[in-house]
Parts: sequence; C-alpha cells; structure tokens
Amino acid sequence: MLREAKKQAISQRILREARKLFLERGVAATTVEDIAAAADISRASLFNYYRGKPAILDAMAAAMAARLQQLVEHYRGKPLGTAQRLQQLFAHCARVLEQTGEFHRELLLHDGSCLDSPALYRALKTLLHAGQQQGDVRQDLDLGLAAELLHLSFSAGLLGWLHNPRQSTQQQFAARALFLASIFAPLRL
Repeated sequence: MLREAKKQAISQRILREARKLFLERGVAATTVEDIAAAADISRASLFNYYRGKPAILDAMAAAMAARLQQLVEHYRGKPLGTAQRLQQLFAHCARVLEQTGEFHRELLLHDGSCLDSPALYRALKTLLHAGQQQGDVRQDLDLGLAAELLHLSFSAGLLGWLHNPRQSTQQQFAARALFLASIFAPLRL
C-alpha cells in the first residue's frame, strides 16, 4: 500500500513538473531529461512511469478531460441559473486558454480525444437536467441531444481557437454560451 502511494506521488510529481516546464519553455523545447531533473529523479526512473514525452502528454490529456468534468460539476453546484452557469463555465475555460494557450494548443494537437469524454458529456447532461429541475431549461428538450449540442459547441469553440488563436477567445466563448442559453431557455409566449 505504501509502495503504491509512493509510486503515485512520483507519477504526479513528474506530471506537475512537466506541466510547469511546458508552460515556461513550451513542449518542443522541454526534454525528458529536463522533466526528470525537475522531478528530482533519474531519466531511467522517469521511463519506469512514462515512456517519453508523448506518454506524459497522454496522461495530461486524460487529466484535462477529468478537470473539464470537475469544472462542469463545480458550476452545476453553484446557486445560479443555467445561463449564468454556462456563461461562467465558458468564461473560465476561455481565461485558462488565454493564460496557458501554447501549452493547451500542444496538448489538444497531441490528443484531442480528451474532448470526446463520455464523463464530460454526462456532466453536461446533468447540468442541463439541473436546469430543467430549476425551471430555466426547456422541459421539452431531449437532454441527451441538448448535452450533445452543448458538448459539440464547446469542442467547436476549441477547434476554432486552435485554428485562429489571435481571435478573442473570451468573446467567442461568451457568444457561444449566450447562444446555447437562448436555445435551452423555456419558450416565452
């Protein structure tokens, strides 16, 4: 048990130090040797955990999918309406992209499948279900289809950002959140 905890701690330290280096220097300019030195382990020991930089990026992409799911759950738990939850969620993601752009660009280009996470889809569906229970999401919506639309719109926003990083991420994500909130809002007669 103690041995497993130690291995997990070292694995997390490797990822934490690699992320710092990737943010400071960029992915291409960071070597496996740099990561091992920053994690205070030998290069050979690093390879016991990850088979090089691509494996480290794979682990980071999986962690990104988990963080996105947790972020959706965080905003679902806030005492807000669904429109405000979507606006804050999308604004949060836009800020992160603007602050860590090159790192996330490399991560998404390495493995964009992190956006196709079933857990993220379920979290978005749960967020919309909570909105239906609050009365600020249309009752006639198929939640599966609505969650898919939300998921695809978010992913399309990231793809747009990858294609044109100079465009204002915050404005684009804010516009997406407003548009989606208007689609999901109950019809007013």
